[in-house]
Amino acid sequence: MSEPAKAPGTTIAIAGWVDSGLVGAFLFLSASFKFFTPDIVRETMGGLGWPAHHDLTIAFIETICVVLYLVPQTAVLGTGLETALLGGAVATNVRVDSPMFSYGLLGVYLGVLVAGTLASGSAPGGVVAVAGLMALRGWRGVHSPETSGGGGHGHPGR
Repeated sequence: MSEPAKAPGTTIAIAGWVDSGLVGAFLFLSASFKFFTPDIVRETMGGLGWPAHHDLTIAFIETICVVLYLVPQTAVLGTGLETALLGGAVATNVRVDSPMFSYGLLGVYLGVLVAGTLASGSAPGGVVAVAGLMALRGWRGVHSPETSGGGGHGHPGR
């Protein structure tokens, strides 16, 4: 007996979910350090020029952003907020002359992963986001000329 063939996008969808999970885990880890190891965080953030009293505020913002990113219904909002948060991290590291390709651009690397999984439609909420974009553009799917009145590109009757 042969195994059933996988749908063409199954591998991409699995990769997107794994990617989202890894990014989400990394971002939760970042927030948890601020909650559970405040001495180390305060020393590190002090070196970046952040006053000690901002660590918990940033931890709450990070946690909210990653939860919004991982929940399918709010993934688009979470992606935008997470990207803004990562942009602030990049700006902070560039301001203090951190090594560019390790610390300075880490936020860019993560931002590409965050936005890439959402844009591919294979992340939590990615399908929702792609469907929403299609709805905004009035796209209904590719139809054959026989079923769409000759349009053939999702615009019946054209």
